[in-house]
Amino acid sequence: MMFHQRRSFYPLAIAVLTLALGGLMFFTLARVAPPAPAPAQPSVTDDQYRTQAHAVIAPFLSAYAAADTDVKKLVAVEDALNAVMSLVVPTAYKEVHLGLAVSLTRMRDGLRGEAGAAEDGYAKLTKLVADDPWLSN
Repeated sequence: MMFHQRRSFYPLAIAVLTLALGGLMFFTLARVAPPAPAPAQPSVTDDQYRTQAHAVIAPFLSAYAAADTDVKKLVAVEDALNAVMSLVVPTAYKEVHLGLAVSLTRMRDGLRGEAGAAEDGYAKLTKLVADDPWLSN
């Protein structure tokens, strides 16, 4: 006895729907806009950087010396570090800026409990100020 099987269009329908879905995904993902370019950093002159860095470090040194508790010192250090990190740095002062950031970070870490870090950071900062007197004068 022979059974007559009916032909089904399900495999053809699945193939067509798969191709349609693949094409839709291809064209949808191809239209993704490229990322927007980062905004250009405003340029700053050496004199402007010196003025801005002085406006951060000179008041910090007096506030740090006047602070009578570690909490007040920590607040002064964190404020100065945030201000230093927001400055735009010309090429000529990248090393000075890095030194400021590192020394303030060490001071912050020391005030948060890392042994010897506060003294190390303060020593680095006083050396930077001695090497570049425009920071405090």
